[in-house]
Amino acid sequence: RNGSFASCFSGAQGVNPPSPWLESTEEVPLQEYLESLGSIAFNSSRRISLEDYATLEKQLIDRWGLHLDESQSCGKCIAPSTSIPVGEVVMVLPPYIIQKWHEVVDNDLVIQVRPGGKQAALFSSATARSALDCHLNHSCNPNLQVLILADLSVNMVALREIKPNEQLTWDYETTEEDLVSFGSDFICQCGHPLCRTHIRGFAHRDDAAKEHDLAEVNTQAGSSNN
Repeated sequence: RNGSFASCFSGAQGVNPPSPWLESTEEVPLQEYLESLGSIAFNSSRRISLEDYATLEKQLIDRWGLHLDESQSCGKCIAPSTSIPVGEVVMVLPPYIIQKWHEVVDNDLVIQVRPGGKQAALFSSATARSALDCHLNHSCNPNLQVLILADLSVNMVALREIKPNEQLTWDYETTEEDLVSFGSDFICQCGHPLCRTHIRGFAHRDDAAKEHDLAEVNTQAGSSNN
């Protein structure tokens, strides 16, 4: 967790973390880590409580005019009412509910915030299916990058300029390790020339594909900081 922060899997570099932020250079046992989450969430390195996160979450929704829309390929989706410049934080997903693998009942409500398979993975859950972030869809050519902070809050950052009423998307395989185990793998309909078609989770990608995607993400992150 030193230096730049990024998605669990993306390996993106060049994005400076908030300052100050939680300093942690050593891994700790899972149970100890889970027990510490309450204090981290309520008194994070940025001194943001869950109540403050809820306020920030609403402010960003209002700032960009985020609203539910309809997509022909994906059904309900989220779109902004105004253009969003590259590098801006578009949404914040507060760490309201942190779950272990076996505690996840509805995979559509969660985003994976720590890798590690069934023994060590952690997921951040929305509080209700009606939550706006439950309608963030996948694309193999996304306009959002997922940045996971030390307190397990999730920042959705614009990878490029996002136009008004453009669907907000992120690449599920930069965070989700094994969608197959949850019965949540699916056939992508993003229509991009490099669409990977069957989205199964990062653990199911071959090494060559992973390396290609890491290079792509690093290039995008570097461009956004120029």
